[in-house]
Amino acid sequence: MHLGCNSAVTIQTSTCCQIIIIKEECIDNVLNKIISGCAEIWKARELKWRALVNKTDVLYKTFPHLLQFEVLFHFLKNHRIFAGCSPRCVQYLALHGIPHQFNTGDTVCTQEEYDDNMVILVVKGEIELLTNPEIRYAYTINTGDVFYHCDWMGSKGEVIARSDCLVLKIDHIEITAALERNKDSHLMMPSEPV
Repeated sequence: MHLGCNSAVTIQTSTCCQIIIIKEECIDNVLNKIISGCAEIWKARELKWRALVNKTDVLYKTFPHLLQFEVLFHFLKNHRIFAGCSPRCVQYLALHGIPHQFNTGDTVCTQEEYDDNMVILVVKGEIELLTNPEIRYAYTINTGDVFYHCDWMGSKGEVIARSDCLVLKIDHIEITAALERNKDSHLMMPSEPV
């Protein structure tokens, strides 16, 4: 679990799973035998994992079941935008997303995030795209759906919360990194509604 300590730890599973115990010395031995720079990559991954495990954020206390990795992975993997992505790619995105909570009427996605192709997974609630000029229909994203800016949506846009909601934002830099690491993966852009 990348805890970096020698104290005893009790782990309780919340779902069926398999556990493989790997001693840190084995990992260090492997890292020392392969490409240079791998140790730095491992340390960076360890820091991210530690941050994920040790979350003390209010959102993780308020929505412990909704923000479990398995739930976020399931939502992303089962969405049509990620149908062309390998499980490893989706895993990377689920780990690198940042949860946010919004109240009704709040701006969920700014113009800058809209321009940068931010991916937004709605974990709970409902959001809506407002564009200028206005598109000819309401574009609403519900629980379990993903918002991704497409060309047909217009050049100026803002996403607002239609209800109190919980979302996972994934930066375009992380999306690009995931797709570059997983050459067999690609996003399936949604077509314009009729």
